[in-house]
Amino acid sequence: MRFLKLWSCAEVFFSTDHMHISESVSFGLAATIVYGDFRSPEPPEFQELKKKLKNMYGQRSRATHRASYSHVSDRDAAELSQWIAWMLQSMVALSCQGITTPEEATKLLRLRAGAASRSTVNYAIDIVRRALARVDHWLAGIG
Repeated sequence: MRFLKLWSCAEVFFSTDHMHISESVSFGLAATIVYGDFRSPEPPEFQELKKKLKNMYGQRSRATHRASYSHVSDRDAAELSQWIAWMLQSMVALSCQGITTPEEATKLLRLRAGAASRSTVNYAIDIVRRALARVDHWLAGIG
């Protein structure tokens, strides 16, 4: 049951694409761990982690739709728990920078992972400009 709850946490942030949930959740979680602002001390290689997470998401689907948990190891649940903790810390760090929606976080992570479209690059530039404007405003207020 813990395994399912952990995946539900990731789905809150990364299941905006209802057609490709497995892909969007595994990409989002892997990108957050490897490219997020609160990275794990030794981030794994992105593609390998994404593949592993996609496989684990398949285990989640079997557990959910077949009520079968025997294929989920304690190690898998512990590993996923650690990754979800890193993801949550990264999301807090992103929110402190003005990222306010899961869609904004996903666009920024896609940019960092090198999987961004040109419009996403422009969007990320706009986010940085807004953040710098807030810093300028704050600095003007203290000086």
